[in-house]
Amino acid sequence: MKSSRFDAMVEIFSGEVLDYLKEHKDFADTETAMCREINAVLCRSIEVAFSRFDELLYESRADHLVSKGFVSRTMLSASGSLVLRRRRYFNKRTGTSLNLADVVLDIPASDKITPRAAELVCHRALDAAYQGAADLLENLSGAKISKTTVKEALAQAADVLKRRDSIHTFEGERVSETLYCEPDGCFIKLQQRHVPKARRKTKNKELSVIVLYEGKERSKAGALKRKNTHYIATADSFEKAWASTDRYIDKTYDTSAIKQSYLGSDGDAGCLSGVDILPGFVTVGYDVWHLYDKVRRLAKLAHAKEISGLLSRGQIEEAANCARHYSYLAQDETSRGDLVELADFISTNKKIIANGLKHNLGTIEGTNAHLIGSRLKNYGGAWSIAGADAMVTLRANHASGGQIPTVRSSAFPKPCKTSDEDMTETDSSSYRSMYKNTVEYYHQAKIAWENESCRIKKNMAQVY
Repeated sequence: MKSSRFDAMVEIFSGEVLDYLKEHKDFADTETAMCREINAVLCRSIEVAFSRFDELLYESRADHLVSKGFVSRTMLSASGSLVLRRRRYFNKRTGTSLNLADVVLDIPASDKITPRAAELVCHRALDAAYQGAADLLENLSGAKISKTTVKEALAQAADVLKRRDSIHTFEGERVSETLYCEPDGCFIKLQQRHVPKARRKTKNKELSVIVLYEGKERSKAGALKRKNTHYIATADSFEKAWASTDRYIDKTYDTSAIKQSYLGSDGDAGCLSGVDILPGFVTVGYDVWHLYDKVRRLAKLAHAKEISGLLSRGQIEEAANCARHYSYLAQDETSRGDLVELADFISTNKKIIANGLKHNLGTIEGTNAHLIGSRLKNYGGAWSIAGADAMVTLRANHASGGQIPTVRSSAFPKPCKTSDEDMTETDSSSYRSMYKNTVEYYHQAKIAWENESCRIKKNMAQVY
C-alpha cells in the first residue's frame, strides 16, 4: 500500500480513537473497541475485494466455462468471520463444476478457517490443549471454532509437511565431517473409550524419535549444547523414521564430506538399523543415560554409586568385576541375579559402552521429555494414533526451526484421470493457465486483486 493512502487511513481512524478516548477516558476499553472496529473493516474489505476479483475473472473467463450463478462460503479468519461470494462455473469440456476464484487463489475447498488462522491455532496447539488454541482464535476474532476444527488444521498441516519431506533429493550442500544420531522410542497413552473392552489389547503406543546433530558446543552461559540439531518423530515404525532420516541427510548434507557418524542407542534392534543409513564410518555407542539407568536398576544404591564412578572414569572392566564381586556377597537370590546380569552386560558390551562414554552419547531422553513428554504425556491425556502422529510431526519440525506449512488446495491434488486430456483439464494449475498467456494473466490477476483491495480500503477510510 502506498504511504499516502496509509497516512490518510491513519488520520481518519486516529480521529475515531480520539473521540472514543474523550468519551470513555479508558485506554484498555479503547484498545479493545478499536481492535474490533479494525477487524470489522478489514473483514468487510476482504469480502468486497474478493467479490470484485471474481468479477475480473468472469470478464476474462474461457469460452468453455459457463457461469451457474453465485455461491457463498463462510471462513473464519484471524480478524473475524468472512463471507466469500463468488461464481460457480460449469466446464463444458470435462463436464465438471468449479469455483474459479477458489482455484486461482489456491483456497482449499473444504476449509473452515483461513490459512493464517490455521497457522495461529496450530502454533498454539503445539504447546496447549486443542480447546486452548480454539479460545485463542476466539479471543482474537470474536468467533468460535471447535476442538475438532483445530485437530483438522493440525492434521492438514502435518500432511502437507509429510508430503513435502517425502521427496528424496540429493541436493545437500552443508559440510560437516561428523554427524551424531540418537534414536529411541517413547510410549504414550492411547485412547480406549471407543474400543470395546474385549478388544483392548494395548493401551500404549511407541513413537519413534530420532535426533541428528553435528556435535556439541559451549553456549554463552557456558552450558554444553548440541550443534545444528534436527528432530524426526513419527507414530510409524522405525523403518519409516529411518527412511525420513535418510531423505533429510541427502537433502541437507554433502554426504561425501561426512567421514564419521556416531550412533548412540539403548541396543534396540530398531535403533541399530540406522547403521545402514548413516554416511561415513559409523561408530555405535551405548548411550550414557541408559547405561547409568541400567546400573541403578540392577545394583543397590551403594553398589550403583561405586560402579557408576568406575564407568565414568572409563574403567569398564573394573566396573564389571566390581558388580561380579558384589554378587558373591549378595544375601538374596534376586540381588545376586541382578548383579550377575549387570556384570555380564558390561563385559559383553565393553566396546560400545566405551564409545558411548567417550563421545558423550546420551541426550535422547532429554529429547523425549521435551519433544514428546511435555505435550503428549500430560496427566489424563490420551491420543489417537493419527492425532499423535500429526502432533509429533509438527513439534519435531518446529523444534528443528521449521515453520508451520500453509495449507493450500494444491497440496491436496485430486486423483488423476485415465486420459491425459482430462488430467490436464482437471488439474488446478491448468485453470490458472487457460487464458491468453497463462503465467502473465495469473500475475495480472494477482496484481488486480491487490489493487482492488487497496482502492476499497481507501474508499472505506474516506467515508468512515
